[in-house]
Amino acid sequence: MSYQHFDIIDTNLTTLARYVIVSDSRIRGTLLASVLTVSFLCCYMCITLYQDSVTIYVKQDCDIDRYNVSDLQRKFPRLFIIGFGKSGTYALTKSLQMHPSIIGKEAQEIKYFDYLYSNGLCWYIGQMRDPGPSQFMLEDSPSYILHCSIVFPRLTEALKHFNLGLSDLKFIVIVRHPIVRAISDFVHWKLHKPNNTKSFDDMAIDSKGHPILKFGSTSKSRYSFYIKQCLEFVPSNQICFVNGDMLKTSPVLTMNKLEKCLGLPSNISSDNFVFNRIRKNFCFIKNSEIECPSTSKKGRPHPKITRRTADILMKFYEPYNKELYEITGEDYGWDYNYDEIDIAD
Repeated sequence: MSYQHFDIIDTNLTTLARYVIVSDSRIRGTLLASVLTVSFLCCYMCITLYQDSVTIYVKQDCDIDRYNVSDLQRKFPRLFIIGFGKSGTYALTKSLQMHPSIIGKEAQEIKYFDYLYSNGLCWYIGQMRDPGPSQFMLEDSPSYILHCSIVFPRLTEALKHFNLGLSDLKFIVIVRHPIVRAISDFVHWKLHKPNNTKSFDDMAIDSKGHPILKFGSTSKSRYSFYIKQCLEFVPSNQICFVNGDMLKTSPVLTMNKLEKCLGLPSNISSDNFVFNRIRKNFCFIKNSEIECPSTSKKGRPHPKITRRTADILMKFYEPYNKELYEITGEDYGWDYNYDEIDIAD
């Protein structure tokens, strides 16, 4: 029964109720009883219809094993960009999708294994495209790195439905200068908090000169803190690390290094990028079509910060940076390097 049917019933009940009011007292009681009876039946049918729709959704989600396993295996992502947000994940995703062996999913940042897990595994698979015979599905959800203790157990459980394991997957982590990333995150946060007039300095540093960790923009740049939690679930040789600063300035060199880490043939070249001199960033070329990042979403101007704030944050990030250098085997050269930061004094 559709909701249009209930609208018709509701209209007829209204007409009947009006007739009850104006009718003779001898038949008013009988008509009123009829109205109440029909109303009760309509309510019962509405509740039943709602329960049935919920039951159908749950059954559809729980019956994922009834699908052809080989077909679902191909749709399940083998590559995951798990972090860090505001480090260049958009550019990284676009660059990876220029490789013929990689295909992206339908939606941006699905966030299934942390925020939308209740949607069910069928919903998750429904977000994926149909890859070609030699293609791997890519998912980019940078928030995963922040919730490894939740994401990886859920991911492990999901893989069982497809006769896969964590060893069949590769994970990609992109990082950039921790203060630059924090400021970029702050700029993004401000878009959703237009009434907040506090500066980055006020949000990042307290009155005693200590970093405010409850301010997410500051906290998320502690890269090694989150990476070490992920290493409790997967070995480091399954994680490819990308220098977001280098991706911005030398995309071909950076992507060729990533291709090697992922075990893919080197395919991405200078033919895939063109530098936009006005916006001072690279655009992407695929199938002779040029795509540039949206000016409303990328390349937003960063606010100035004081040198005091920069020094306090850099001292705070030093031990985390050192741990990151040891984990990745690469020194990113961030220590007290403020070339990309607009210092106010």
